[in-house]
Amino acid sequence: MILFEKVRYKNILSTGNTFTEVFLNRSKSTLIVGDNGAGKSTMLDALTFALYGKPFRKINKYQLLNSVNNKELLVEAYFSISGNAYVIKRGIKPGIFEVWKNGELLNQDAAARDYQTYLEETILKLNYKSFGQVVVLGSSTFVPFMQLKTGERRDIIEDLLDIQIFTTMNTLLKERLSDNKSEITDIKYQIDLLDNKIDSAKTHNESIRKIKETEVGKLKDKLKDQVMFVEEEQAKMEVLLDAIEELNNSIGDKAEQKKKLAEFQEVNHDLTTRLNKLRKDVEFYQKHDNCPTCKQGIEHEFKEETIESSRSKATEIETAKEEIGHKSVVVDERLCAIDLVEDTISEKNISVSEHRANVKIGMNTCKSIKKELDGAQQEVEEIDTSDINQLEAELVNHHESQTELFDHKEILAVVASMLKDGGIKTRIINP
Repeated sequence: MILFEKVRYKNILSTGNTFTEVFLNRSKSTLIVGDNGAGKSTMLDALTFALYGKPFRKINKYQLLNSVNNKELLVEAYFSISGNAYVIKRGIKPGIFEVWKNGELLNQDAAARDYQTYLEETILKLNYKSFGQVVVLGSSTFVPFMQLKTGERRDIIEDLLDIQIFTTMNTLLKERLSDNKSEITDIKYQIDLLDNKIDSAKTHNESIRKIKETEVGKLKDKLKDQVMFVEEEQAKMEVLLDAIEELNNSIGDKAEQKKKLAEFQEVNHDLTTRLNKLRKDVEFYQKHDNCPTCKQGIEHEFKEETIESSRSKATEIETAKEEIGHKSVVVDERLCAIDLVEDTISEKNISVSEHRANVKIGMNTCKSIKKELDGAQQEVEEIDTSDINQLEAELVNHHESQTELFDHKEILAVVASMLKDGGIKTRIINP
């Protein structure tokens, strides 16, 4: 039980900067009377503000400040509970909130909200709403108990008897009932799903062997065809390589022919140079009777002999050039023939590369098919029933879980009946 002893306040509403003190313990009952505006409601606002940090009447907390001073609002409430003396000091501008017990300030490390919760739940054991309904009965806000809504009456009774825990438990119970219902629905869906999966798996396993055996046969035929393809490509490649070797042997004289052509060209160049010189000499003697250097005359007989000699040599050189030209043509024709053979060799080499690539691709395909074939044969040998076994094990676990959920549902139903207003609460109120 809370025994109020005194409340003192200043700078609240119309009160000034001097403390107003109201003693509440000089007799068993204290009657406070006064004209309208004398400060009766101010005292209730001060007491309520000291305990709960807000006024009794429906006004803003900061409207409590004296409008003249607008600072240093301070309320002190003195009371005792179970032999312990308490003092609550609360103020605005500056903000003050202190709880004193038997002359010692209680730890203020917690935040203001936690400090207030500690005051209400541990010391007062009465919340703001219940305090307004039970302790402070003001005409401005008071609603008769029986006119309150059912939930509000329940809150007040639970607060007075300190049995709010049952409402909290009931709230948690509703959540658990909802979760339990959802889990039961979900587990039923999982069980139906597993039943369908097991049936489908069994039906599938009955036909899987035939499917796998057919697949193995197709893979064997495919592997056989691929092996034949590789062998054919290798045979074609060997034929081409033999032909290339033969063609390479047939043009073994290429270097020799190139050398001959170079020699013929060099001889032809020399002969051409000599021929041009002889022709210039003949032209010179034909056009000149005197030496252009010494200005002396050239003897006619010497001139004729020189011209005849130069013409004779020029004729021999022209004959030699014709012979060299014929030989060069023969060599050119041979080199052209060699070029054609080399073109043929290049084409065959390209074909060899294509066949070699086909062989490589074919070998890789054979490996892939063989790997696939091994896997298919293994699947034929051992039709996998592990999935069915696993599904059946999961089904057993789900049935066990479903049984546990139904058992838990029954327990929750019993707890729900106990937490109803006609259950434990009634037993506590009416022992």
